[in-house]
Amino acid sequence: MNLRAAILRRHELLQRCSTDLEFRAVTLQHLRFNCEAFISDWCWTYDPRLSIPRPGTDPLDASAFVPFDLWERQRQYIRWLDERTPERLELLVEKSRDVGITYLNAGWSLHKWLFRPGWKITFGANKAHLVDELKNPDSIFEKLRILLDSLPTWMLPYGFDRAKHSNLRRLVNPRNLNTITGEGGDQMGRGGRASVYFLDEAAFVERADSCLLYTSPSPRD
Repeated sequence: MNLRAAILRRHELLQRCSTDLEFRAVTLQHLRFNCEAFISDWCWTYDPRLSIPRPGTDPLDASAFVPFDLWERQRQYIRWLDERTPERLELLVEKSRDVGITYLNAGWSLHKWLFRPGWKITFGANKAHLVDELKNPDSIFEKLRILLDSLPTWMLPYGFDRAKHSNLRRLVNPRNLNTITGEGGDQMGRGGRASVYFLDEAAFVERADSCLLYTSPSPRD
C-alpha cells in the first residue's frame, strides 16, 4: 500500500464532505449500503510494528495508525458476511496471522451499528479481558474504539457521548439503540439474543460445555 497516496485520498474525501453538505449526504447514503466503502474510505487501524521505519524508507512514512484499505481477499470476506448472515447459519473461519479477521469483524459490526437499526452484535472470547480491556489495543473492543475514533464527528450518531455510550464491553448507538456487547469465559451465551455472535478463537474456549454456545473442537496437537 502506498501510505501517502492512501492518506491523501482520504484527506481529499474528508475535505469535500466537510465543505459540500450535499456530497456528504450522498456519501452517507452510499455508505449505508456499502460496508466495503465504509471501511476502505473511512476506517483506520493500529499496528505498533509499523511505527518503526523500514531500512531505506522515509521515517515520515512510518505510522502505527494506517488507513484500513481492504485487499481483495478481505473484500471477499466482508461480502461473504453480508451474504451469509441472513441465512442464520453457524459459520467457521480458519484464519492465519495478520489477515485482519478481528478488525474486519469489528469494521463490519461498526457499519451495522451505525447504519442498520435493530441490530445487536455480540463478541465472545475465552477470557473477558480478551474481549475488552481499556487501553489494550489487542482486545476486541479497543479495536472497535480505534475504528470509531477514526471517523469524522458528523458520521457519529446524533447525541453520541463516548463517556456515556462506550463502556466496558458495551457500545451503544443513542440514535437507533443498536448495541455491540461482549462476553467472556463461562458467561458466554448468557447475555440474551443477538443478531450476530462472533466467537473469537473458539477452539481455545475452556469449559466449552459450560457456555450456552456452540464451539468448535479443542485445538489439535
